[in-house]
Amino acid sequence: ISFSGVIFKVSINSYRTATANTEIMQKLRAITDQLNTDFKGVHKGMPIVVWSNRIVFLATGDFQSIGQYGPPAGSKKTVAGNLASIFYGMTPTVAGGQVLSRGQMILTSDYSLPDSNALELGEYFKMPFYEFRAECKNIFGSKETWAGKNLPPLDTASEKDLVRYMTKGVSNFTVEYERWDNIAGKLVWLPGDGTFVDSDHAIQIHKRPGTRALKFTFTLYDSKGIIKQGGKPGRKFTHIVYFGG
Repeated sequence: ISFSGVIFKVSINSYRTATANTEIMQKLRAITDQLNTDFKGVHKGMPIVVWSNRIVFLATGDFQSIGQYGPPAGSKKTVAGNLASIFYGMTPTVAGGQVLSRGQMILTSDYSLPDSNALELGEYFKMPFYEFRAECKNIFGSKETWAGKNLPPLDTASEKDLVRYMTKGVSNFTVEYERWDNIAGKLVWLPGDGTFVDSDHAIQIHKRPGTRALKFTFTLYDSKGIIKQGGKPGRKFTHIVYFGG
């Protein structure tokens, strides 16, 4: 009976570990697949603004809003477009803790839509691309809200906020970009000194041919706290996206 109990306990522990691993790998797949999709369409003629723990860029693709929008007295519709400002970053929640956010704001010239406010980071922004291109440095450089930095805590019970919700159980989300170090004679990742101060690094791909990749590092956790690495909860992952030649 004692031996049977040991076997049963081992089986249960193995099952819990396998379930926790599956949960983490599902989160990993969701994050990396979305990053790959977004950066496959990254607009190389526009700046990418990188903070140590946040990124915002312009991408092409087949974008659609989750909500329906229209004039107060008129019919509502899905906003669609082939250009969107996209950000990734950690966001505090009303319930406490943080989640990984991904937000997209579709650029549209459809003036039948209600006016949009960039400071609220809605699902769309009424601005033709030629105007956005002329103002992109000011938009990305001074309007940190476009990167999701100055928004109130996310309410997971709010339909409006759910458009920015990507996944929970994530921490230590950092972004680094590749540069050639002439002195060291090798490729390096910046910022790579281990200090992640809240400063921005504007990467203009079309002006920096040596920048061909971004590295995303993050720790994922299962809901039961079973998976550990180095004696600490969670498992660290690194994902690199390439957008150069």
